[in-house]
Amino acid sequence: MTTLHPKSRSARNRLFPIRTTLAAILGATLLSHPATAQKTLTTEDFLNMLQNKVPATETSLTPEQLQAQTRNRIFVEQAGSGRDITVEDRNRLADIARDRPNADMEVTFTYDSATITPEATGLLIRLGRALADTRLASDTFMVAGHTDARGADDYNQRLSQRRAQAVKDFLVSNFDIAPRSLIAVGYGEEQLKNRYTPEAAENRRVQVVNMVSEVGQSSR
Repeated sequence: MTTLHPKSRSARNRLFPIRTTLAAILGATLLSHPATAQKTLTTEDFLNMLQNKVPATETSLTPEQLQAQTRNRIFVEQAGSGRDITVEDRNRLADIARDRPNADMEVTFTYDSATITPEATGLLIRLGRALADTRLASDTFMVAGHTDARGADDYNQRLSQRRAQAVKDFLVSNFDIAPRSLIAVGYGEEQLKNRYTPEAAENRRVQVVNMVSEVGQSSR
């Protein structure tokens, strides 16, 4: 069993990259060289990663699956309405996000804050252009913040929420993106990507996931 070091806010809060991740999209090479990956991500890359490649069809789903899909869609729309996100909401959103189209990037913030650094703005601009594109404009996306295991649990939760919200605010402020189409959620250290090394940098990340990419989705 892995033994965690004593939790320290100062160690946790130095300027560091926060990565969005689902390894199936980008593979081990990307995760091993995040700085290189960030430079190569273009608006078209984001479009390709966030679009639904193999949409479901009415005939491929059972009535029960269609009903579950509709319930999930309604829940996602409600979560994007601006209401407070509960622990139960976070867990359900995480379940819905499984296997959905997603993008992997790095966003950096200043020390112990949710202030996006100038170095990160270029990447977010390319992401914003993709999200505002007509090919994605009718979808809803989760912007989920994650931390490593350093620092107090409550502090990590709050910081991850603030940083996810900062990314959403940047995108909404600079592009024609409806606020309700982006759901900012902080998971703190609840969902470590690398559970064998809880303090690893790859655990400090943000997921951007297309939450409405299925039969029965409605356009806004």
